Amino acid sequence: MGVSVTFIGLPLFAIVMAIAAWVIVEGIVGRPVPVVPCCAKCGHGVALVASAVDVPCAECGSDLARPEAIRYFRRRWRPGRVVVGIAAGFAAFALPVIIQFMVARPMNIASASTSMKELTTTIATDDSLNFMAINEAIRREAAGELSDADRRSILDAIVARHERVGENSFLSNETEFLAAVDGRTPLADEVLAGYLRPHFEVPSIGLPETIRVPFDLSIPAPYTSSQHLVSRDMAILSIEVDGTTLPMRDGNGAILPRFDATLGGGYGQIHLDGPPGPHRLRITFEETFRLAPRGATSLPTNQPPRLVIKRVMESPLTYARPDDPTWLALETPPNRAAEVDRACSAEAIAIDATADGTMASIRIESEVRGVSDVTLAFEVLVVIEGKEYPVAHHVVSARGTTTTSWDGYPGDRSMPLPRSPLPRTTTVIFRPKPTIAESLVGVDRIWGGEVRREGIPIITDLPREAAAKGGTR
Repeated sequence: MGVSVTFIGLPLFAIVMAIAAWVIVEGIVGRPVPVVPCCAKCGHGVALVASAVDVPCAECGSDLARPEAIRYFRRRWRPGRVVVGIAAGFAAFALPVIIQFMVARPMNIASASTSMKELTTTIATDDSLNFMAINEAIRREAAGELSDADRRSILDAIVARHERVGENSFLSNETEFLAAVDGRTPLADEVLAGYLRPHFEVPSIGLPETIRVPFDLSIPAPYTSSQHLVSRDMAILSIEVDGTTLPMRDGNGAILPRFDATLGGGYGQIHLDGPPGPHRLRITFEETFRLAPRGATSLPTNQPPRLVIKRVMESPLTYARPDDPTWLALETPPNRAAEVDRACSAEAIAIDATADGTMASIRIESEVRGVSDVTLAFEVLVVIEGKEYPVAHHVVSARGTTTTSWDGYPGDRSMPLPRSPLPRTTTVIFRPKPTIAESLVGVDRIWGGEVRREGIPIITDLPREAAAKGGTR
């Protein structure tokens, strides 16, 4: 009963489509029908005697001695087979629906005669049509036919289905049943929490296990999420390190009693500092659930909280000194070298005098594309008069995303005015820099090889050399 329609429907679909295609082709090609021997090119009749085939065709001059030069049969197409093949092709598309109906019908057609055991078994399945069983449960609840034990069994079946399929998106009528049950006789807080929590993702904050201190952690304000008849507001009440509560501040530095969706700017900050070594991070969340009243078709705007609970997240956290060596490993798998090389590009370099005319500023258009299974963390350096100037950096995760260069690179992107005219091209270096990837959660290694681009053009109003230097890109 629980066999997936995909495992049954797809093979049958492929088989029926293949048969339909074969029947159509056979109908179009047709079957051979004997004819009077004739020239294969023009159809002129040919007598099957040696003297006739030793000379060219009297009509078109074709050499009748060649193989296949004389036709003995012709093919007559069969429209009936073509029609049958087309009909079979359309039937193939209907197969998954038919199989779904045949498999699901015994399980999902719930009625007043369906036993409670069969009803809860159906609800607990991941069949897409089990909403019919939920509707029957809602009907029985409205009619007062369910006992407290029956209600608990149905709610347990709903949660069991989502635990098995790994989803937190509930069907609307599942939430409707929950609201109806709670509206008749309010559930105990711990019981209601068990049914509400699977609707939503577990609150968390992405933070690496090791950081360099001092470290200013930006925390996004938790957002409100809702699903039909239920919603959750989440707030961060406190963040502690080794039992000491850290002040939470907004973007202007004002201390906040809590982080929630009303936080201006959407982000708060925590300043982390302390002695190097292992520490313990503890974050306390508050979850506020709102549940629609019994019989409602939507969640009222000002619905009061139905349940407020706290959740604590604890994790280890190691502080490192600013001058400590990086804890990220550098690796250069040979099978990824060519792909990493292609992922790095630099288009042009702009060098212009600053407003006061005492320095020159450097800007660059560079890009690093993601490479599967490899995290890239590069500092981009431009070589001018033999000196390397850092002008940008890129951090690209192994998920295949693309990061373009930052114009606001946190470093000195200026240089003294050149002593001699600038060349027309120069070299750009993509050099691994582990420290800029240390804040990535779950990353313990980065690409360790250097990538160079030669002959990158320089765009400038400053004096130039007459001839271009450097190679070609």
